[in-house]
Amino acid sequence: MTPETLQLFAWASGISSLIALATTIWNLLMSGSRANAKRIDAVEASATERGKQIDERFAQGSRRMDDLTRRTDAIETTLHQMPGKDDVHAIQLEVARMAGSMGKIEAAMEGIQKLMERQDAILSRHEDHLLGGKP
Repeated sequence: MTPETLQLFAWASGISSLIALATTIWNLLMSGSRANAKRIDAVEASATERGKQIDERFAQGSRRMDDLTRRTDAIETTLHQMPGKDDVHAIQLEVARMAGSMGKIEAAMEGIQKLMERQDAILSRHEDHLLGGKP
C-alpha cells in the first residue's frame, strides 16, 4: 500500500471514530429526552384526567347549588304566604273577644238551666197532681 492510501485509511478511520463518538453522545443526550418525553406525556395525561374530574366536581356543585336555590325559593314562597305578626295579633284579639262572648253565653246558659229546672219542678207537680191526686 502506498503512503497516500494509508493516510486515506487513517483519515477514514478517524472520521468513522468521530461519527461513532458523535452518535454515542447523541444517543446519550437523546435517551434522557425520550424518557422525559414519556414522563411529560404521563404528567399531561394525569393532568387531563384530573381536569376532567375537577370539571365533573364543579358540575356536581353547580347542580347542588341549583337544587338549593330551588328549595330556598320554595321556602321563601311558603313563608310569604304565611300570616305575619300583625295577622297573628289580629287572630289573638279575635280569639280573646270570642272567649269573652263565650263567657256571656255560658252565664246565659246557666240562667236558662236554672229556669228549666224550675219549669221541670212545676211540670212535675202538675203531673203528680193530675196522675195521683197528690197536692
